Amino acid sequence: MSKPDRHNLRAYSAAESLWGASFSVASAHFVLTLILKECGAGAAMIGAVAAIDLGALALPQLLGPFLFTSRQRRKRQLVRWFAVWLPAGFLLSGWVVYLKPALGNGVVSWSLLFLFAMVMCGFGIPYAVWTDWIAHVFPVRVRGRAMGLAYCGNAILVAAGLYGAGHLIGRFGSRSYPWLYWIAFGLQVCAITALSRVRDPAEHEEEVSLRVDVPTLRQRIRQSLSDPNFRSFLLARSLATAGFCFFPLIVVYFISEEGGGLPKGDVVRLGVISAGASALANYALGRLGDRKGHKMGMAIGIAAQIGALLAPLLMPTRAGCAITYACTGTWAASGLVSQRNILFETCPHDSRVTHIMIGNLILSFPSIAAALLAGQLAARWGLRPLMAGCLGISVAALALFLALVKEPRRFTVPVTEARRPAA
Repeated sequence: MSKPDRHNLRAYSAAESLWGASFSVASAHFVLTLILKECGAGAAMIGAVAAIDLGALALPQLLGPFLFTSRQRRKRQLVRWFAVWLPAGFLLSGWVVYLKPALGNGVVSWSLLFLFAMVMCGFGIPYAVWTDWIAHVFPVRVRGRAMGLAYCGNAILVAAGLYGAGHLIGRFGSRSYPWLYWIAFGLQVCAITALSRVRDPAEHEEEVSLRVDVPTLRQRIRQSLSDPNFRSFLLARSLATAGFCFFPLIVVYFISEEGGGLPKGDVVRLGVISAGASALANYALGRLGDRKGHKMGMAIGIAAQIGALLAPLLMPTRAGCAITYACTGTWAASGLVSQRNILFETCPHDSRVTHIMIGNLILSFPSIAAALLAGQLAARWGLRPLMAGCLGISVAALALFLALVKEPRRFTVPVTEARRPAA
């Protein structure tokens, strides 16, 4: 790895790690879920957290190519955008929870969902542009390792954030919730400062406009969707994501009687295992992907997803909870490192940001529908039947992925990569 790549790895890893800490300290799937539960929210409303997470992150990406149009100034545009949207959401959420006695449970529940959607839209609008920019900053020969190390640091601080959040919740109960959001606000500010230290090679290159018009955008989308391997990847990944729609209800399950009735603080603290497994898997899958390609990493992630569904069904205990989180961490790492690199490498044309955008957008629709349906099914039939159905879908997703998806590196390197100067 060259000296500029090492500098960028340090700055980018710091930003990703601090982001992980901020989102885990005020985790939507742990802290927000517990707050909504205490406010009297039902399974359908709690299940909507995942739908917001997926939808607000994926759907607004259509706006990104029209807002971030300069390759040379793209880093500065991204830093300014994140600085406006992300910290404010956590700061305001803390005040909403702090004022809960005056506002009432209903106002607090809907306000927190709105602010969560605001944060995710703030990250979702530039999401395709952001991931394309990371692909531009690191050359393909070291990209898996760079992303794996960055996400490894992310997972380690996620573990620290979850453990700290669980400790505070266990000791202070609901009084800790506002402080968790305010701590997350401070970590967001630090993360964006670290991101500003990344040196973008495009800043010293000739200005290239990334502006696209609607006809060109449609043409590039058609080119992406005409590729059979890309379509097979989208099909298998959509099934896998739909099969794990149970994830937001894991906390609810393990604190319920059928899930072992574990204390809330223990369930949150055990989430550290997920972050630890994710840290190890990020590094391992990144190195594996650079050497062998990223298809194997995706298959490992879907297999771990199957394990995360089997464990709570067979072992509704602390041990089962720990195994579930370990498998969940591996699944998450696969989605970060392996899935993103497959998206980069399946691009058949010169507009990778469009390819990433349409891939993320298509993957979001079944994910959002499954997340919304999961809450409804859980409310009607219970959590264990839902997990059993998700298990069947996940097994089908793994079989389709292994049978239909080919390793992208067997094909011609995309134009975007071929034109990138060596570091």
